Amino acid sequence: MTDILRIRNWSDFQHYKDRCPPWIKLHFRILSSKDWVMLDDRSRVLAVACMLIASQSDDSDLEPGEFEADEEYIKRVAYLNHDPDFKPLIKCGFLEVASGCKRLQANDTKCSPETEAETEAEKRERQRQSAPRGAAPKPKKNEVQRPNDIDEQVWSDFLAHRRQKRAKLTPTAWKPIRNQLDMGVEQGHEPNAMLAEAMSAGWQGFKFEWYLNRINGQGRNGSKPPIAQNYSQKHYEGTPDDELPESLR
Repeated sequence: MTDILRIRNWSDFQHYKDRCPPWIKLHFRILSSKDWVMLDDRSRVLAVACMLIASQSDDSDLEPGEFEADEEYIKRVAYLNHDPDFKPLIKCGFLEVASGCKRLQANDTKCSPETEAETEAEKRERQRQSAPRGAAPKPKKNEVQRPNDIDEQVWSDFLAHRRQKRAKLTPTAWKPIRNQLDMGVEQGHEPNAMLAEAMSAGWQGFKFEWYLNRINGQGRNGSKPPIAQNYSQKHYEGTPDDELPESLR
């Protein structure tokens, strides 16, 4: 289905609209404008052809100022020896895509021309370039940002350590680890040292209890440290050896 284009501000040009042609005011409003002067000859000829066709919209089911962008028909009307290129006219604001593009939507076709997509891309690029230098990128969804009390290198190593274990660090996974680190901080331990020790031990997660056991000389084989030191032999006085935990026999 053919695209529907509209001459922007068409109603402003309807001076002596009951006469033919209905766009007499265009001599001053458009023909002396900077956009018109800067257009190439092909685009200027095409603009006149578009106005001629749009002036006949009253005899069709289109809105005033609208016309079908039938390339073959316009090529003949404008006596062009090439296919019409609407992009320069859309870019300078002379033409616009008709709102709704009902005919195109019926065929599930995008009504925005390529130039509009390019303009939007240019807008995003300008916004990116105008952003303050060194501004932190927007965090991705489910991405944990480096805490201020953890060095960049330690944090980078910890993320790589998690990836190696195929356990991506998500906010849900980080929360209990952060709580355990905070327990250690409250008792005077440094979070960088605790994470470094966890990586050295090969732990996927972290518990402050494991860390204490490890720095006190236990759990050096890389496994999660035992907690048997929380118990003493006196708790098992009178208990047969075969009922004691293996670590206390």
